[in-house]
Amino acid sequence: MAEYPVMSTSTGIEKHCDKARSRSRVNIGSAFQHWRELKEREGLRSDGEVGLFLLDR
Repeated sequence: MAEYPVMSTSTGIEKHCDKARSRSRVNIGSAFQHWRELKEREGLRSDGEVGLFLLDR
């Protein structure tokens, strides 16, 4: 009997979560590299921490 590869498909729940997450995304374009460098330099663990760091400055 032949085995078929398992196809990964998004469920309705995953699609809903992706749609909700995409509403909060921000495209920072050319500043992306600078964002990552700041994150590393300050020892921040998440993008949310970087955002709060910048807001508190």
